[in-house]
Amino acid sequence: MKRLAFCLILTLTSIIILQVCASNKIDSLLTVIKSDKADTSKINHLNDLAWILKYSNPDTSIILSNQALNILINTKNLPEIWKQTAKGKCFHRLATFQYLKGNYAESLDFYYKALVIWDRLEGVTKSSYKSQILSNKSQTLGNIGVVYDEQGDYKKALGYYFKALEIDEKLGNKSRVAAKLANIGLVFKEQAVTLKNAETKTVNRDSLYQISLNYFFKALKINEELRNKNNLAICLGNIGVVFEAQSSYSNALEYYFKALKIDKELGNKNNIATWLRNIGTIYTEQKKFTDAYNCLFNSLVLSNSVGSMNDVKFVYEYLSNLFEKSNIPLPDTIEGHLLNLEQMRIRSLYYFKKSIALHDTLFNIEKQKEVSKIEAIYQGEKKQKEIEILEKDKKLKIAEIKRVQLQNYLFIGGFVLIMLLAILIFRSYKQKQKENLMQLEGKNDKLLIEINEQRQKHLSEVVNIQETERKHIAENLHDELGGALSAIKVNLSSWMYLNQNNGKDNKLVQIESMVDNACTHVRTIAHDLMPPELVRLGFNYAIESLVVNINQTGKLDIHLSNELTEKQLGPEIEIAVYRIVNELLTNTLRHSKAQNASLQLFVSEGILTIIAEDNGIGFDKNAMVTGMGLGNIKSRVAALNGSITMDSAPNKGVSFIIDIPFTGD
Repeated sequence: MKRLAFCLILTLTSIIILQVCASNKIDSLLTVIKSDKADTSKINHLNDLAWILKYSNPDTSIILSNQALNILINTKNLPEIWKQTAKGKCFHRLATFQYLKGNYAESLDFYYKALVIWDRLEGVTKSSYKSQILSNKSQTLGNIGVVYDEQGDYKKALGYYFKALEIDEKLGNKSRVAAKLANIGLVFKEQAVTLKNAETKTVNRDSLYQISLNYFFKALKINEELRNKNNLAICLGNIGVVFEAQSSYSNALEYYFKALKIDKELGNKNNIATWLRNIGTIYTEQKKFTDAYNCLFNSLVLSNSVGSMNDVKFVYEYLSNLFEKSNIPLPDTIEGHLLNLEQMRIRSLYYFKKSIALHDTLFNIEKQKEVSKIEAIYQGEKKQKEIEILEKDKKLKIAEIKRVQLQNYLFIGGFVLIMLLAILIFRSYKQKQKENLMQLEGKNDKLLIEINEQRQKHLSEVVNIQETERKHIAENLHDELGGALSAIKVNLSSWMYLNQNNGKDNKLVQIESMVDNACTHVRTIAHDLMPPELVRLGFNYAIESLVVNINQTGKLDIHLSNELTEKQLGPEIEIAVYRIVNELLTNTLRHSKAQNASLQLFVSEGILTIIAEDNGIGFDKNAMVTGMGLGNIKSRVAALNGSITMDSAPNKGVSFIIDIPFTGD
């Protein structure tokens, strides 16, 4: 029976380092990702977050890495070598996440994709960058070896471990060299344990054990040079395992005790429990029953304390074996009363039952996980098939609708053509009589169209110039004047601090307050001229922010209904519509004396519609004088070739309906 529940030493940091609590880091990354643009920063932040969540939630890690990969593929103007390197790392991470889920086939598929990239880059990159590519390649090769090792395909595992080892030796990375040597030693040890003599014609078990020891001793020597106590203890323990498998108990105990000493210094309870358990089993074989009991009982206490139920199961099994074999009285606990022979056989049966019960519990938990996993896969495939069927039905319905529409268009077109021919024939005899008049009317219409087009173009240019100037002024206010005022404040505060021993100068305090107020006014003016939310976070966020800011005044409660999708409007239309909405809501806040208002934005049949209503004091439309705010609204609507409808009466509130031709998505 295998006595050492011990994980392989992997070449990738994600497999050898324990997961730690990183909630602050996760929160920070989530905040940054929300504001990130789809560029290299977002790619890096998504990958960082996926890496943190790999142990606790590998499914989420897979989703995040796929998002990073999609952004990477769709981002243009990136250096090709950087892009390919990042792509290889994404494949490597996805392979690691699939490995952690136990999906070995999917894991290998992604590792091989990464390996293809490393091979291609190895041949084209400069020497200054080549070592990094080789390092990445070594990691991928080593991890492929780990997957095959887990599957029991030792031949392939060794092949990839040796390839990775060759690269690490070339790079001079001693830490990785030691890890690869240890992995190779473990593979030979596992082969010796699992292979039968009949299956090994030229190599017997003792030879495999000796090969395993050779590699462990090489790894041990490097770890001693590096003073890596954790890996040193692992190597010592595995050497002890090999000696124990060969029934070389004195050598096994020597290395177990060395490993135990180091892990006690490190405070590694899991490994301490393992070494004590292995030492206890050897003492049982050597008939040192009291020493065996002390080691096994202490191992049981430690395994329970760290919650390692699999290790607890093994200790129960070995305690059962000990109480069955012992020919001397043993205590029921450390320093407890001694049991007689019959009681020890009862205690042996007790521990045996405990071992079986725990084995069944762990087996059921594992099977439940497998059932849940299979169920999740089945549901996913079922949902995918349903989606495919719905998509197929949708396509058929769309094709049928298009066919009917085409028939209708042909019928209407034919009917219209016939009617046009009839009208042309009917009117042809009058054409000559009205030719001069038609030509004159045509010229007048053309002139009116040109005038309207020029007027439209002029209004658009005026609005665009205004927006450009607003942006320019806002930037100058923020960067130049804002910076200057900030510098004045810093210098003034510094001077006051240095001269605080001379007494507080009220005049300087007043000046400092004036500078603070000036900075605030500059920021407010710059924000009004060109809202940063509109530029950085988009139209929808800017509109929501505008409504929230007004609602926070407590003077007006605005209900917003915005059916527009992000980037549905072009940049020029976004700015113009934002200015219109700003003027409408500002006028409502200043003049309507309303308590409630509503704002709706939606697109229907090629028309962008804005509806603003309030329950304020209203006004008499016939006696109304157009102010600057309403004038600005009308000018911007006209510049967009739109229309505005206004309805109001005293004490009846105000309703604005603005329609703007829209050709977007």
